[in-house]
Amino acid sequence: MNLGDFNNQIQRWGINARGRAWVETEIDFGSSPVGSTSATITDTASTTDSIITVAPSAKAATNRTGDDMAWDGLMLSALPGTGSFTVYAMAVPGPVVGKRYIQYSIAN
Repeated sequence: MNLGDFNNQIQRWGINARGRAWVETEIDFGSSPVGSTSATITDTASTTDSIITVAPSAKAATNRTGDDMAWDGLMLSALPGTGSFTVYAMAVPGPVVGKRYIQYSIAN
């Protein structure tokens, strides 16, 4: 890829990223303490070419308190697919149990 192609790609990503709102959803680490998990998120906007930005949310998840993120942060990444994507989550320092809210945005 030459520099011109790279600049065009960056501009395309920036334009698309502004067009989609952030979505919140819960992921579940389960009832036994673990350091990481993965979850499949269904969203018809996702394609194999999508750029998905995923981040922790401090919002209290089901049966949780609002200060969970003060004790254990989340490192998150996403693998796009057609109609869904996989979120990989690692609790730092962990281990954790239960649900956590995440937020994501999809650019196509």
